Amino acid sequence: MSSCYIERISSLIDNAEPISLAAYWDALNAFAWGYEWSDDHSVYQAGREQLAELRSRAALSPAHARLFHDFEAHERARHHLLATPPDKPPRPEPPGKP
Repeated sequence: MSSCYIERISSLIDNAEPISLAAYWDALNAFAWGYEWSDDHSVYQAGREQLAELRSRAALSPAHARLFHDFEAHERARHHLLATPPDKPPRPEPPGKP
């Protein structure tokens, strides 16, 4: 593993604000995954920045990383019109709920 990669991961973790898995799921669900197809460059740019923010939060824990990976796989497949996109991951229960 290169030191450049380690530095990049460290900066992502340092800059990521803590967020519960349920709140992270809500943010992933609300994100406009189709931003890449916008004709408006400002919408495209805002989508890229928001995706970078969501991706940085995936570094918070292995559970956050898995949730991001599964959500991204579902949404990318859906937007690329694949015949059988993976299922959307279920929303995690908020802390303190049985």
